[in-house]
Amino acid sequence: MAAVMYRDGMGTDSDPKRAEEWFDAFAHSGLTRFMVWEGDVLKFFPDLDPGWSAADCYGVAAKYRNAGGSGALGVLYRDGANVLADPEASEKGFEEQAESWGWPMAGAADFHYKGYGGKPDFKRAAELYSEMAAMGDATACYRLALMRRDGKGIEKDMAEYRRLLWCAGERGNRDALVLLSSRGKH
Repeated sequence: MAAVMYRDGMGTDSDPKRAEEWFDAFAHSGLTRFMVWEGDVLKFFPDLDPGWSAADCYGVAAKYRNAGGSGALGVLYRDGANVLADPEASEKGFEEQAESWGWPMAGAADFHYKGYGGKPDFKRAAELYSEMAAMGDATACYRLALMRRDGKGIEKDMAEYRRLLWCAGERGNRDALVLLSSRGKH
């Protein structure tokens, strides 16, 4: 779908180069799913040395816009699992993952919110959580509520804090439900 959007300029400017990248990613989708699986195996069993690493596998998947591969690469570099910890490479993996809509964006938002790159980037986290909250993501609503309450990365706004907290609670976020139940209507 993204390839056609970029090719035909549907909802965005026509961009033949990005269209070609997405068509290429679609053509390699089977390969990328296998590479993420292979990366997972090598991450947990690094002694199985087939001549490549989990990072190599995730890197191939990420190259072809596989959100799982990009996120896994981000986690690998964030945690220093089978590779040297590298905050810049970790951030790149999570940011590439964020280019996908929905759950993949959460990895990048959490990366910035929790400060895995060295210190939190609340402004970037707020941007990503805002996009996710607009799609109804309960965790994003909760984290954005806290950021609104505390004025972290986004303007402090208690009315918006309460609205987002209710939004998160209605969608089943346990932390929001605890806050709502402990303080009445908040």
